[in-house]
Formats: sequence, structure tokens, C-alpha cells
Amino acid sequence: MTRPTRLRAQFRRLTAAACREDGSATIEFVILFPVFMLIFLSAVESGVLMARSLMLDRGMDIAVRDLRVRTTGGTGTTEIKRRICQSALMFADCENRIRVELSPVAAGNEPFSIPPPNCAAAEAPFDYGANDQLMVIRACMPARPFFPMSGLGLMLPKSGDGEYMLVTASAFVNEPVQ
Repeated sequence: MTRPTRLRAQFRRLTAAACREDGSATIEFVILFPVFMLIFLSAVESGVLMARSLMLDRGMDIAVRDLRVRTTGGTGTTEIKRRICQSALMFADCENRIRVELSPVAAGNEPFSIPPPNCAAAEAPFDYGANDQLMVIRACMPARPFFPMSGLGLMLPKSGDGEYMLVTASAFVNEPVQ
């Protein structure tokens, strides 16, 4: 075989190998799989976050209903925490980890403003306010991300312990006690 013939034969083999499509699906899978997994894990994290938030809101609503009409035996911090945690089913060691803050809103004609919750601070004693006074109750509950190293779990603002804070609030007017 002459030299130009050998070169042509090698060139044909190289071009034939370049035109083959074996493994092209593998390359697409390797490129796209992490993207789809990131979207999937973010969707799961978002669902868990929403479920936790809804359960905390539900617990707060039930506790505030009892607090507003003072139907519970006690209205202390531990009783309110117990009522919230009894209805918010998705939290481990809820009564020891939840922070609850109850404060009256000053009367006036201008719209009231409430400072943002300080979830890291120790709980202040409750101020139950007077009859017919507007009260605001807030609860902070730390929660660990379901998938902390992916998607939404990476983007959530977290404390030093790697937990994000779920915050819920409610307002009510103290009913007159008879």
C-alpha cells in the first residue's frame, strides 16, 4: 500500500469514528441530570418549608383563639407554647425550641408598626395588655433544611446552627373579662 493510500484509509477511519453517535445520550444525561436533580430537590425543600410554615400558622391560630377568649386554664408562656406545639405536628422538641412573644400595640390614629422579631433573643415576660387592647403574638421556630446542601436549602438564610427560622404572627383584641 502506498503512502497516500494509507493516509486516505486512516482519514476515512477517523471521519467514520467522528460521525458515530454512540454515547451521545450519556453525555446529555451527565450534563442535564444535575440540573434536574437540583430542580427536584428544590421543589421538595419548598414543599417541606411550606408544610412546616402552614402547620406553625395553624398552631398559632388555635392557640390565639384560646388566648383571645381565655378558655385555657393558664395563659402563661408554657401554656401558649404547649397549645401551639400540640397543633403544629411537624416539629421535634417543639415546646423547648419555639420562641413566643406577646406584646400590646399602642393606641393611636396612625397605623401601628411592629419591630421585626428577634428570634435569637431570650423570651421577654408576656404583657397581656388591658381589656379591648390590640395584642400581637409572634412565634419563631427554628427548622433544619430537608436537603441543606442543594438548591433552596443552600439559599435559605440560616443561623449559625444551620437552621432557618419560621416566623408567624397573629393579632387579636383582648375580650373584656366578666
